Amino acid sequence: MSDLLSAASLFLAVLGLLYSAWYTEIRRAIDLPVPPHKQDRKPLIPQVRAAYYQRAVPLVVGAAAVSVILLPNVAETVVSSFHTYWTLGFTALKSYDSVNTLFCAIWAVIMTFTVHALGLAKGLNNKLCKLKES
Repeated sequence: MSDLLSAASLFLAVLGLLYSAWYTEIRRAIDLPVPPHKQDRKPLIPQVRAAYYQRAVPLVVGAAAVSVILLPNVAETVVSSFHTYWTLGFTALKSYDSVNTLFCAIWAVIMTFTVHALGLAKGLNNKLCKLKES
């Protein structure tokens, strides 16, 4: 389990680095004002499209992929923990495993990050639609 925890932590660190490097560009594209005339919007479309496809989508795919990859292990850990608590009650705390708890916490952070990245991608997609509408 500690190897899995290390791999998940490393992947989360990489996602965090990419997020911190790309967030400003994504936010700037989302916050672009939409000019009233369609001809004035054309130069903004490549900028928003690049932020969407080259920044937001890779973050979503990466975070979602690791979330799905780790899900069976998280489910197994949670079910096992509930089963142990159900059968032993509070004496189950004697077999508490902080590595498993940290693993579940990291998965929860990755899931939260996935939802946040999806929100950013949706914001960029909405901006693209507004820029393209007549």
